[in-house]
Amino acid sequence: MGLIEKLKGKLANNNHDKPPTHNGMSIVNYNVFRPEPRFFEDWTHYAGEKRFSSEEAYFKYFDPKHKQLEAYWKERNLEEAERLALSMISEGDKVPVVFNILAMVYRKQKRLEEEVKLMQLAMQAQIDSGNVGMAHHEFFERMMHVEELIKKAKK
Repeated sequence: MGLIEKLKGKLANNNHDKPPTHNGMSIVNYNVFRPEPRFFEDWTHYAGEKRFSSEEAYFKYFDPKHKQLEAYWKERNLEEAERLALSMISEGDKVPVVFNILAMVYRKQKRLEEEVKLMQLAMQAQIDSGNVGMAHHEFFERMMHVEELIKKAKK
């Protein structure tokens, strides 16, 4: 059974007892399986991400960038939208709209394999911030749809 199938089974079954594994190693942060939302202070941070003293400081920093990203998308400035979104993600922005816009850029450019990888990253970002519903309902379902498009394109 592949990594995606294991994750699909765990999320679909809402198994909160233990994290999904692949070859004995955890594939997502265990905190995804906590039913309650995570506090900002408990979010998982990775190397290179900006750290903020509060959730307010986080949004104060990223909110203007969200507005600029949405403007680039509306203007169909795909190159700038991609550049900004990737920069925001690398800085630690976990807000779903960033991943959604970048996914739409990839879809528009028919970069489906990159969209699948982005959805995996988006799911982990939502898991890390305690937004499990978004991880499953939005990003996981989109990833499954994109994988179907890839299969159809290869036929």
